[in-house]
Amino acid sequence: MNTICYSNDQIQHLEKLGKGDRSVVYKDPNRNKALKIYKKNSLCFLDDALRFVKKKQLEEYDVIIPQGIVCVDGVNKGYYSEIVNGYTIQYLESHTALPIRVSDFEKAYERVHNNTVGISQLGYQLWDLHEMNLMYDIDKKRIMFIDVDAWHKKRKSRKLENRNLFELEASIDLVKIKKHLM
Repeated sequence: MNTICYSNDQIQHLEKLGKGDRSVVYKDPNRNKALKIYKKNSLCFLDDALRFVKKKQLEEYDVIIPQGIVCVDGVNKGYYSEIVNGYTIQYLESHTALPIRVSDFEKAYERVHNNTVGISQLGYQLWDLHEMNLMYDIDKKRIMFIDVDAWHKKRKSRKLENRNLFELEASIDLVKIKKHLM
């Protein structure tokens, strides 16, 4: 597994893309990577995220998977992945006049719905699925899953699929978003 290393000072000078309860996400423009750095008391989630590094079949379902480890001052602190050029669903719900066509977003919504079914059929439960962990990629015109460290492998079932679809639909207010698009 590949590792990229930084000093804490280098990390602090990177653009902050987002912040959650357990981590902070930074952008490294030189490497064109997103870096998810866990807070000290949340490093246990790093192992959960890294088990997805070799799950390449998830990429066909528009899942941004970890690509390697981020080391800060000699300690493994997080992982890196590709950067999504776009907006979180939360951002789309709260901003107006966005340069996205309603028809493109509707197609993306249909695709993410189908992808959720496919991911469920692989046996993954989509824990922590919410509007901050879904992004609309303006280049690919797709909704991407960007946070997999809380996903769990379960036995495939219709109940699992229904739960995942319920979480997806609860995360995207389609009516609200469409009001803000072109």
